[in-house]
Amino acid sequence: MRELLEKILTGGAKELAGLEIEGVIPIRQELINETLSEGLKQGLTKEIELPKDAKAPEASQINALLAHVKRAEVIAEGGKLTISFHVKVD
Repeated sequence: MRELLEKILTGGAKELAGLEIEGVIPIRQELINETLSEGLKQGLTKEIELPKDAKAPEASQINALLAHVKRAEVIAEGGKLTISFHVKVD
């Protein structure tokens, strides 16, 4: 999976031409609270440690992928965080 992600990042998503994804990800409040709690315990300023053989994506690679995000919305309502998005690669 990591190799596929690296290929997509380095290729600017050319391999995904024609891809279109629209989705909604509901996240329960309890999961958000647990995640924040763990982050606070570990220290939010601590850098994320990547596996030794992993390379962090460069800003230009991330920007190239973000160019394909057509819509993103985060809604907090009724004890649930909902992430709604639309990604399209031309």
